[in-house]
Amino acid sequence: MYSGFGQGKDDGKLNWKRKALSLLLSAALVSSLAAPALAMTPPTDSAVPDTLADGFSDDPTRYEIYPVPHHIEYPSDAAKIVPTSTVNVIAEEGIDSYTLAFLREILSSYGLTMNQTDKIASGQTNILLGIHGSTADAAAPEPKTYDDLFTSYDKVVDGKYDPYLMAVTADEPRGTITIVGADSDGVYCGLATLQMMFSSFSGRYLLPVTIEDYSNSRFRGFVEGFYGGFDYVGRESQMRSIRDVKGNMYPVQHHKGTPLPFS
Repeated sequence: MYSGFGQGKDDGKLNWKRKALSLLLSAALVSSLAAPALAMTPPTDSAVPDTLADGFSDDPTRYEIYPVPHHIEYPSDAAKIVPTSTVNVIAEEGIDSYTLAFLREILSSYGLTMNQTDKIASGQTNILLGIHGSTADAAAPEPKTYDDLFTSYDKVVDGKYDPYLMAVTADEPRGTITIVGADSDGVYCGLATLQMMFSSFSGRYLLPVTIEDYSNSRFRGFVEGFYGGFDYVGRESQMRSIRDVKGNMYPVQHHKGTPLPFS
């Protein structure tokens, strides 16, 4: 990867090739920024096909989730779960405020109200957030496909980073969603998956499912070459897009000859 640091003196021909490559890369970046985020609010424009307005999944019995989880399992008798307008949320100690704010944002974008309590609410959709191995997590489901899901996440090489386990069940009439992570960051990644579960069917319903997932990479994101041209709104949009696909970094590469706009 070109780092932006001094590379020595180029002859004219090589310099021209690098400029041409830079123009091509810039054009590719601009076109990619114009693409919609995967977990965006379903479009309502009349020019958009009705099937897309109903959600991003073209199969009513399967979610559209990206990146594709490592393991996803649907029960054979999966019945649709219609979320209640008020969702009861139980978050154990260790779930940080950023994770809770993300969940509130997800629910709000589909017209649902989040009510945080410390016990199951009968007749409501319940979302349970927990940290694996804690006392409060004793009744949470355990991974079946990856025995080391919550034991190898701290490895520097070949680890399972930001792992989480999610179970959506119809035990309660309006559904229970349990997300257990190795830590709050893992739960946050589980919420990114939940966001795409909602967008799969435009928030109209959820399907019972069990998901075991993790990242193969510790660091996930992209580098912005800070040469100007991006405003605050555009940059914030990029950060949100990274978050929606479970990214965790947004480094800025600054050209050494260009003053920072905020310096």
